[in-house]
Amino acid sequence: FLADEYQRSMKGLQRYCQTLQKLFFESDDDEAVWIEIDAKGAKNAVAIYAQPLEPGELLADQFFARKNSVVLTSATLTVEGSFQFMIERLGLGDFFPRTMRIESPFSYDERMRVMIPKEMKSIQDTGQIEFIQDTARYIELMAKEKQPKILVLFTSHDMLKKVHQVLKQAISASGIQLLAQGITGGSPGKLMKTFKTSNQAILLGTNHFWEGVDFPGDELTTVMIVRLPFRSPDHPLHAAKCELARKKGLNPFQTVSLPEAVLTFRQGIGRLLRTAGDKGTIVILDRRIKMAGYGRLFLDALPTTSVSEMTDSELEAYVAGKNE
Repeated sequence: FLADEYQRSMKGLQRYCQTLQKLFFESDDDEAVWIEIDAKGAKNAVAIYAQPLEPGELLADQFFARKNSVVLTSATLTVEGSFQFMIERLGLGDFFPRTMRIESPFSYDERMRVMIPKEMKSIQDTGQIEFIQDTARYIELMAKEKQPKILVLFTSHDMLKKVHQVLKQAISASGIQLLAQGITGGSPGKLMKTFKTSNQAILLGTNHFWEGVDFPGDELTTVMIVRLPFRSPDHPLHAAKCELARKKGLNPFQTVSLPEAVLTFRQGIGRLLRTAGDKGTIVILDRRIKMAGYGRLFLDALPTTSVSEMTDSELEAYVAGKNE
């Protein structure tokens, strides 16, 4: 028995050694390797990641080529109405996949309103402090709705934390529960459960909440997008993908940053309507969607044509009208 236990332990240690050897000393230009440490977490909470920059070849050889057929379904398989970006990303070019776009059964134009505040200024014009104060102010405005259930999506945890600080004081007496990823309530799963069961709540979230979370019916009334979801240029995987694109003579923004941001944006928008009977409001605080040349791609990614630029007084009247 002891000999068997010893053998199993030794084999496990050998696997760890081989993995660490590959991660630290045998990685190549085709993958990104990085370490993440939570400064406020446990002292041993260190994660090492390795991810291929172009997973398509691996998926083609190890998965698609070994299957008789594969069906891929998602609301976010296209960019600008084309499947080409995803076909290339998944290594499906040599498989010549058949594609089909099926119209959604949801009545988006009737059930989803998209608001872009006219008086919200860009962070480049105002600086971060004023942008954070304006963001908190618009969250407060939307929270005046009767029994608000608001999901606020951030691309930066630092900005989330600063907005939380402002909101915590502003809504302390309102009876609305304020939840913030990484600050209150533990894990994302626990935050989701608390948000679902609250009558009135505001949930501030980053990466985890842009996709894969489900709040049907009255569990969610409003989704607010603080900034368009471009990856930080300092993120190891994103930086490596952009560097690879440059080496190939491609424009990293056009071929990596922009398509990925549009897909993430569509996933964030998709949090609002989860069943055919759902309805609610999207508020986009990033003025780049109207001012930047690439903003059209994000507007085109919206599933509704019901998009309005509104002054603060018009937004207040809209919220008041929903309470009647």
